[in-house]
Order: sequence, then structure tokens, then C-alpha cells
Amino acid sequence: MKYETSRVSERPMNDIRERIARAEAYLPSADDVRDEAATVARRAQTVIRRIPAPAFWTAIAGGLLVGLLLVRRQPRSLEDRFIREPMDRAREALGDAISALTEAARDREEALVATARSVDLSPLRKQFNALRRRLPF
Repeated sequence: MKYETSRVSERPMNDIRERIARAEAYLPSADDVRDEAATVARRAQTVIRRIPAPAFWTAIAGGLLVGLLLVRRQPRSLEDRFIREPMDRAREALGDAISALTEAARDREEALVATARSVDLSPLRKQFNALRRRLPF
């Protein structure tokens, strides 16, 4: 019984092996593919060296095409283009200007406070007290 079961399972395997062998006969060998690729590369190199301009423009066009295919941007609406984007840029510029002015004002205030603290007021205080004593009230 065991013998019959193994013969039954061998039939599909033999059939698969035969089909693989037939398919491999149609496929070129790795050496053939390598030789063909080397031949194509040599021909392309010869053409590019002889006439470089078409190769250059072909590369530019190919890069542009790949770039266009990779960049899938939604077209901007007129509202986005002429209202929202300029308003956003203006808002950003205004915010930057206000921040710069605020910072400059703080720096100026700090400088003025430091200058005021460094001034000696004792001579003025003496003159004020002398004037106050002269006044009748």
C-alpha cells in the first residue's frame, strides 16, 4: 500500500519537473543575458560618445518626465494662489516685523534703564532741596 501511494505522488512531481525543463529550454542562459547586456551597453556608449547632444537631451527629458510623474500636486485654485497664499506671506512678514520691533524696543528699554541707574542724582537732589527751602510753601 505504501508503494502505491509513493508512485501516485511521484507522477505530479515528474510532470512538474518535465514542465520546468521545457521552460528552461526557452529561457536564455545567464551568460547569454550578460553578453547581450554588455553588447547593448557598448553600443550605447559608442553612440553617446559620438553624438552627445541627443543623449544629453534624452536624459533631460527623461528626468523631467520622472520628476513630473513623481510629483503629484493638486493644482492650486485661484483663491489659494491670489488670496490665501499672499495673505499668509503678509501675515508671516508682519509677525516677523512686529517681533523684531518688540525685541528692539526691549533692548532700547534695557539700555535706557541701565543708563538711568548709572546717573548720579545727588547733585540734583541737593539743588532741589535748596530750591524747596527757598520757596515759602
